[in-house]
Amino acid sequence: MKPAGRLLAAAFVLTILTRLAFILLPGTPLDTKAVAAVGDSREYVALARNLATSHTFSRDTAPPLRPELFRTPGYPLLLTLPFIVHRPSFIVLGLFLQLLLSLLTVWLAWRLALELELGHGTSAFAALLVGLSPNLAFLSSKLISEPLFTPLLLICVLLLNRYRLSGRAVDLVGAGVCSGLLILTRPIATYFPLLMAAYLVYRVLSPRSVAHRSSLMAPALFLACTSVVLAPWIIRNGRKAGRYIISTASEHNIYLYDAATVVASQRGITIPQARDVMKSEAEKEFGPIDTTDEATMWQKLSAVARRHFFARPALAAPVWLFGVAASFLNPISVGPLLIHSGASPAAGSANLLQSSLALLVKGRVTHAFKTAWKVRVGGAPTFILVVLAGATLFNLVLIWFGLGSLFLRRTRGLYWLFLPILYFTFVTGTVGDARFRAPIEPLLCLFAAAALLRPPRSAPRTT
Repeated sequence: MKPAGRLLAAAFVLTILTRLAFILLPGTPLDTKAVAAVGDSREYVALARNLATSHTFSRDTAPPLRPELFRTPGYPLLLTLPFIVHRPSFIVLGLFLQLLLSLLTVWLAWRLALELELGHGTSAFAALLVGLSPNLAFLSSKLISEPLFTPLLLICVLLLNRYRLSGRAVDLVGAGVCSGLLILTRPIATYFPLLMAAYLVYRVLSPRSVAHRSSLMAPALFLACTSVVLAPWIIRNGRKAGRYIISTASEHNIYLYDAATVVASQRGITIPQARDVMKSEAEKEFGPIDTTDEATMWQKLSAVARRHFFARPALAAPVWLFGVAASFLNPISVGPLLIHSGASPAAGSANLLQSSLALLVKGRVTHAFKTAWKVRVGGAPTFILVVLAGATLFNLVLIWFGLGSLFLRRTRGLYWLFLPILYFTFVTGTVGDARFRAPIEPLLCLFAAAALLRPPRSAPRTT
């Protein structure tokens, strides 16, 4: 076997070992690690259970089962399979399914690097970095959407890259379908197809492009395929809740996090108090808010929240940028890691990121970091400190060599990958965390591998 082949085999072996390490260590119950560690996991499990037993997409545990509008159906549908196969062991089956998805992610990263002409050795090394990633390994031990979303994004990028090189409509159709599945897995991808469509237009209109002008139909075809995938879900929401929307996720986030952080920073109050302020304003404007009607509740709360957020751009901008930076700088999701290890989160852990952002924009940097360290790491078990140290080292390597790759002629053919990287970084805003870096981490591994090994071959061609 050639060295590159051995390196790729090692990537697959390490992928399995790192995932099993988090699944088996430490000796806390498996349901604590896989479900209790991340609040979203409980919601996904409830949705999957209702899909399997009641054929209804709802989180409610007792009738009437209200239609779910926040979560999209992609990941719960996948999680339904373990329920159907063997309900008592659905966690084990779900984690096994995610282990397979992790192996697929490693293979896709290798394949994408090859098709970007990084060379066999660099491509295999990029796959090795993906397999070694503590963040990706940790998230694979949780029943959350990232283990599915990450390979879906890689498939979409891979197909878009093939279209860049070949101009084949079948690759564009596949990418459009895949982008629709991305949105149905996580609503954070809602505007990603528009960004990719704009890029396709740019390629055709660029003076240096050799693409045929008839390729201007490509963005329309791409968006049409995405829309076909989304249409049944949007129609379902319109019929059941009266709103033809993909999700209320953006309304949740701007009220619970973005605007709440701005209000808390401006008035010197806590995040829960800021939410109460906005809720009182919404009740004065719209009357009593029916919390059982999520479709209208979030619409009203977000209307007030948007005014607070966009009315103070000088404050909102640094809050947002600090949150974006957190996506890159957090080596691993420490709060879930605490629960994963059997430790109880310290007092003040709720909304810690938003509280820290409110301190940072006021220039209280030392206070923000001291508070974060005390709440998250102070008195943590040895297991957490070891994992945190390893994740920090890996993240520093990823950032340092990722930035270093920008100065290499060899990586110029990869620059278009900054579109998904920047999109999925900036759109997280004030909810930024290592977890939300997961979808773009394989792309970052490509840049880091190129800087570490400096492959000598010529840059990839474009059409």
